[in-house]
Amino acid sequence: MGISPSPSNPKIIRTAARMAKAFGGLLVGLYVETPNAEKRSQEDKKRLKENIHLAEQLGAKIETVCGDDIFLIAEYARNSGISKIVTGRSVPSQSFFHKPTFTDKLAAYAPDIDIYIIPDNKMEKEKQKLRRSMDHTMTIKNMLSALVCCFFQL
Repeated sequence: MGISPSPSNPKIIRTAARMAKAFGGLLVGLYVETPNAEKRSQEDKKRLKENIHLAEQLGAKIETVCGDDIFLIAEYARNSGISKIVTGRSVPSQSFFHKPTFTDKLAAYAPDIDIYIIPDNKMEKEKQKLRRSMDHTMTIKNMLSALVCCFFQL
């Protein structure tokens, strides 16, 4: 499982621990220390420490790799004989062109490893709220367009 300062990371850690127990496997928490790790806020540093502690309490062996390339995670998993990766859902790009997400890239680098993606309910709720807002906007826009068309046909 991936260890990070993300607020949703405890859910991922707990899910991975339950999965490791169910599959009879070893639980490994992998923390990727990026070059900008020192620039993290005090809150993020504290949350990361808490997430590492939680993983250790649940029986995880904590490993750290340094870098900022997703390839490191796939390479570590392959070299360590890891068969399953548990990670959080990455936020898709909002640009016109679809850029591969973290999980897309990880799946490409590690095609023989099962990847379990744990949703972040808070992020899902925000996306649903945005969709409803957009649906509502589109409905009003469509209604206004229909009214304008009706007035011009008179």
